[in-house]
Amino acid sequence: KTATSVAALLIVAAIFGLALPLQSFVALGSPRLAPQPHGVLLGFGSQSVAASQANLPSTLAGGVALIAAVSAIPLLRRSRFSSVPNQAGKVCRTAVLQATRGVAQGQAARALTGESLAATLKIACDWSGAGYAIYWTRALDDLVVGDDYVTPARKAALAAQGKKSSFAEVSEIFRLSIAGTGPVATVYKTGKPMFIADVASEPLLRRKDFAKDYGITSMSLIPCGCGVLELGTSSGSETASWSSLPLSSFPVQEIQKAFMSLGAKYAMLWQARDGDFAVVGDFVAADEVRARQGLRGDDKTFCSESRSLKIPAEGRGPISKTASSGKASFISNAILDRSLVRRPLVGEFGIKDMHFFPLGNSLVLECGTSERTTMSGNALNAALEMQCNISGAGYAIYWIEVNGELVIAGDHVTPTRRAALAAQGKESSFAEIGRNFRLAGGGAGA
Repeated sequence: KTATSVAALLIVAAIFGLALPLQSFVALGSPRLAPQPHGVLLGFGSQSVAASQANLPSTLAGGVALIAAVSAIPLLRRSRFSSVPNQAGKVCRTAVLQATRGVAQGQAARALTGESLAATLKIACDWSGAGYAIYWTRALDDLVVGDDYVTPARKAALAAQGKKSSFAEVSEIFRLSIAGTGPVATVYKTGKPMFIADVASEPLLRRKDFAKDYGITSMSLIPCGCGVLELGTSSGSETASWSSLPLSSFPVQEIQKAFMSLGAKYAMLWQARDGDFAVVGDFVAADEVRARQGLRGDDKTFCSESRSLKIPAEGRGPISKTASSGKASFISNAILDRSLVRRPLVGEFGIKDMHFFPLGNSLVLECGTSERTTMSGNALNAALEMQCNISGAGYAIYWIEVNGELVIAGDHVTPTRRAALAAQGKESSFAEIGRNFRLAGGGAGA
């Protein structure tokens, strides 16, 4: 346990060091607000006696971060991880084990992490009609769950059956040997997709009893980003019905480029059907969702509103041109482009730059950036948790400016504080309640 804790701390330090820009600083205490780039405020609070004051250097050198991550590997190897991995453990395995192996291999292939992984899981479910998605990634000599996603419709169906978990979640306890002959290991080793029409009768699937209990009928396994993407359907009407492999590949490299290189806040997959392009899958970064919810008071996003539109396949817009030319395209300051049918939505949701990637088979991947640049994804989550650990705070809040108002893009409440709140009969926290507030950017109070 000690080795695992030290390893996790080194990993978080590495992520934090690589994530924060130079010349920013954080003043720790009870509570404190510290200036960040782009007019962002990072708030920390403590529910007890004020923690000791300290200033943390804004950025660890890239070399120090890499050394910290690599140094964690022997500790993780000795600890062999928890038998029931939690979300932090999944991030650590994927980000460190796969990333360091990728460095050794010259980054020929990169593992899916953070928003790239979250986008892949959701878009794959949207596109294929699956009820869940699992990303299997390598950890030493085994394959473990890097992350998973269950659609809202599938969650509702499971809740109606009285089930509090899902097949994807119970799969997290499994470690599948790479040397094994099961479906996941076979796809990982051969690099070839696999379709299982009747999961309950698959003799080599160790999880088939759980699959039967959760009503999983068919399964598709696809090589994906140094791992395996698993998709599945169920016996209910909330998922599609497959007779063959719904997807044989996935645009992993384009999605990784969108979120890891371009700083995208959303992604949409467009497909031409009956003479028009329509959205068949989408994803919005968590911080963007929260910011828009706090500002608008509803769940609408640029993606949700784009879903209601159809773009002529033979039109003059960027989607049609990208598909017909087979070449990627880019729009800077999208609000100024008069060829965009969605120009009013671009202005409404603060979209800045837009990128379009041709995928063949009448498919186009679109991604875009926001008018603001802020921390997000794993970097934000790690930063918030780390600041709580260092300062002794019970919670941390990340405020960002949207159209002259400050809204919460991310927050973290420590397990100890959550336990204390639960003992008091409270189901929420100060940080979570703060999501409902919008503060005037030029105001004097918090």
